[in-house]
Amino acid sequence: MQNEPIVITKNSFFSLLFLVVSYISTGQVHLGYTLDIDDSFTLHQDVIQIITQDLQGTTQEIKNNLQGTMYFIVKEKTEENITLDVGFKSFYMKTSSEQLGGVLVEIDTEAEEQTPESKMFMGLIDSSIGIIIDYSGKIMEVQNGDTFINNMLNGMGITDPAILEQTKKQLEKDWSGEALGRSFEQVLFNYPNTKVKQGDSWKNEFVSETGLNATNTWTLDAIENDSYKISGTADVFMKTTNAQITMNLSGTQQTDLVADSKHKFPIKITVISTVEGDAYPPSMPDYKIPTKIVSTTTYTRL
Repeated sequence: MQNEPIVITKNSFFSLLFLVVSYISTGQVHLGYTLDIDDSFTLHQDVIQIITQDLQGTTQEIKNNLQGTMYFIVKEKTEENITLDVGFKSFYMKTSSEQLGGVLVEIDTEAEEQTPESKMFMGLIDSSIGIIIDYSGKIMEVQNGDTFINNMLNGMGITDPAILEQTKKQLEKDWSGEALGRSFEQVLFNYPNTKVKQGDSWKNEFVSETGLNATNTWTLDAIENDSYKISGTADVFMKTTNAQITMNLSGTQQTDLVADSKHKFPIKITVISTVEGDAYPPSMPDYKIPTKIVSTTTYTRL
């Protein structure tokens, strides 16, 4: 008996397509990192931050723009953890305010002529720290944490031991390897420890040494052939203190993340946050300055 030819009608084609799409959309996936030794990734970071303060009826606005190109190289992996070398290829920062006279600070490690400040931040370039993460991206340990600070101090050319120690203490809060290493959790710590399907949600908490805490709720929005789309909402609390000012702020944060399905490493992340509250000089805790900070941060894989 001769075999009958198989005829795919329009209805059967769409039925088959529906089954395939349904499988892709509802199938569970494991979002933990799947990295191999010597895998490397480069991300460009761009931050725009607007700080608005009400000084006894007068509005003052300060704009910060921070850019950097950073790299991540897989050095070791075990069943529990992954060790990454992390460093900067370039760094740029500009602070400006019309009310305060224009450009207040500008640092560019790629400029032909280096300012003293740029020479200090050259210490971030071509040096690295190690970070150990679990497969959800949570940072378990920072290695060689003094590397960045020591290189920055070397770039300043300070020889007086007392001034050197004082400057080191000032830099350690924001620019130590430990502080910067922990800040990379915003890039990496986005995944659950269990399998999820499209529409599922999970929670984690981000706590930084710079005083920023965020309680995140993540949702797997889409499973595509070569990528995953994830969104996150967070309640954000910020408390920072230095010699000049203390800020107590709270608000919300929205994150949109696209990661490749092979490694789960981010392709693009967009983080938008708004926090409000009060700032005051540490010596004058009753002198409240209403303060609002709106930030947009993007990470784009190169």
